[in-house]
Amino acid sequence: MTFHFNGGDIELLHAGVAHTAGKGPVTFRRQNAVHFGDGYNKLDYPFIDADSGGSIDGMIRFCETVYAKLDEDTIVIPGHGEVTDMADVAAYIEMLKTVRQRVKALIDEGKTMGEVLAANVTEDLDESFGDVSQSLGFINRVYTSLRK
Repeated sequence: MTFHFNGGDIELLHAGVAHTAGKGPVTFRRQNAVHFGDGYNKLDYPFIDADSGGSIDGMIRFCETVYAKLDEDTIVIPGHGEVTDMADVAAYIEMLKTVRQRVKALIDEGKTMGEVLAANVTEDLDESFGDVSQSLGFINRVYTSLRK
């Protein structure tokens, strides 16, 4: 849906299930800016509300869909944290894919949630995504969404 306001277009996009089943970004075309909502969190690892339809696969698709509709100069307003740029979003997408792949591999090996949490799958990731010692909630939600 597009709104025309104050000489510019404001676009609402439903990019699919992500953090939950009902979120979407808002793009301000005249300003070349996007507000990701909780689909992109700059303060810490994301929370995936698997109990409300969110999933790691949905988070990846959501971020990739939004990313593809913007350009490298787009101003990015995350759901939480400081304003940033598209390079940070690209790194975030890669982090999501890396964690998903690592957790999925452990699930395929028959590992339990406890074993996956103990595996430190975020140990070598850039601290800009959050405090690695605080990433267990994220890993729990990735595991839960992949097991559904």
